[in-house]
Amino acid sequence: MNSIEEMLDDLKLMPFPSELGGKKFDGIDPTDVNRLALNCINLFLQSGSLDSNNKENLNKTMSELRILNPKLVGDAQVYFGKLYRLCDLVYE
Repeated sequence: MNSIEEMLDDLKLMPFPSELGGKKFDGIDPTDVNRLALNCINLFLQSGSLDSNNKENLNKTMSELRILNPKLVGDAQVYFGKLYRLCDLVYE
């Protein structure tokens, strides 16, 4: 299995799906979800753990990703699927 760092590097090679800019799905803004998830992942990589507030933020983000992902197609679905897998590894 790839490390979290390798998976994050792989995700960073993919452009954020531009077609999602400014859109919301069931009240969920993909741009906000992406920002919060990446922030939590980066904090985890810097410190090796998340405090309770950031763990709660990551849990909320994962819940939003579970709602968001089935509504996406193509590159957007691939991007957010990878983001979810990263979040899941960090949350463990």
